[in-house]
Amino acid sequence: MTELLAWRDPGNEAMVTDAASDVGLLVADTACDKTVGTAYYLDRYEKEVLRPLGLQSVSQPEEETFCFGPGVPKVSRERRAIPVAIAGVPFIIYTSVVGPKEDDFSPEDENLKRVPWLPGRELLRELATNIDITNDSVDFGLLGLTAVQLRKSSGGHPSVDITQWPSQGYPRTGVH
Repeated sequence: MTELLAWRDPGNEAMVTDAASDVGLLVADTACDKTVGTAYYLDRYEKEVLRPLGLQSVSQPEEETFCFGPGVPKVSRERRAIPVAIAGVPFIIYTSVVGPKEDDFSPEDENLKRVPWLPGRELLRELATNIDITNDSVDFGLLGLTAVQLRKSSGGHPSVDITQWPSQGYPRTGVH
């Protein structure tokens, strides 16, 4: 029984993410099927990364339920198509959006500010993703990218920089 409860030892370090300082990172997450981000994080990405480039996301309604740990499930009522680029390769990520906007947080929603943008297994599979923890790199077969350097989020989670735009800028057509 001791082994099962070892994680409760106060000497263990918890990796807590600060979504506000991780704008532009996609945190490698294989615990969820679908890609999800908080309105708090995604609105910051839009404001700090996309708008200065003359880009924006596109939204549509949806209804998906997500659980973050043992808390109350959160329902996404919005799905966004968001421009990103990894190692100069631009593409669109479709993501569910949960949680309130930055100024609308209630005390019980405060922990959602720590939730980063999480790519689900569906997206990782579609991109033919192989994460190499030994070499701190990741391959994206669909994008033709190999050995893309992993970054660390503020909480120490393996992450990918999604702001590595093509040298000629983000194309205005032909991006999927």
